[in-house]
Amino acid sequence: MKCSKCGCREIIAENGEYKCAECGKSVLTPGDKYAKAAVSVRFTFRNIIGRHFILLAERGDPYRLTVDCPQTMPEEFIRKMTAGEWNRFIDKLFCKAFLHEWENGPQPLSENSWDITIGFEFDGKTEVFTRCGNSDFPPYWKELMSAVRPLFKEAGLKF
Repeated sequence: MKCSKCGCREIIAENGEYKCAECGKSVLTPGDKYAKAAVSVRFTFRNIIGRHFILLAERGDPYRLTVDCPQTMPEEFIRKMTAGEWNRFIDKLFCKAFLHEWENGPQPLSENSWDITIGFEFDGKTEVFTRCGNSDFPPYWKELMSAVRPLFKEAGLKF
């Protein structure tokens, strides 16, 4: 376990909550609520040589995966996702990477930056959640990459 704000691995249990010993942030709230409500994910990464990679996954009929890298791919890679694939992907984002606990970094620049936008449906209301940053990568970045990297690889992109 590590703090989603500062990356400290010293987490203290207090009154049924977990708090970071370094910064005092409450950490690791369950991600199940967010995982169940997620309906779309858009992840964009812009690297230092000016290429950008876009992943769009959508819940629905059919579940849909779109991967695009305009500088490399002649056209988008699109395929249907199964409900199981969608559920595993979303589970990694919220129950392994704790995306709902991430704090926003600086607004993305054109190079070496990232952003992720998640659409939710809570009780019939649509909400949007965006997190972004530049070369500053949050403590659970590797867990996010373990969720998105295989999808880029399937589309033929080394990411």
